[in-house]
Amino acid sequence: MLEGRAYRLKYPWVGVVNRSQADINKNVDMIAARRREREYFSNTPEYKHLAHRMGSEHLAKMLSKVKKKKTIYSYKALIV
Repeated sequence: MLEGRAYRLKYPWVGVVNRSQADINKNVDMIAARRREREYFSNTPEYKHLAHRMGSEHLAKMLSKVKKKKTIYSYKALIV
């Protein structure tokens, strides 16, 4: 829902927890940030059942699959 409208998504949504400016200033590394992100989704009742499909690691895997499919499709179009 955005601006009171519902939109059909082409791809599923993936929740992520970004590092705050304070975390960046404190030099919190990405490993710790990802661990805290996993803990957040695993321990929050609203997201607990979706935790396996949440986070920046899942988003990266999903985007990689999309890019691979698009690349294969484009490559096949060039050959034909």
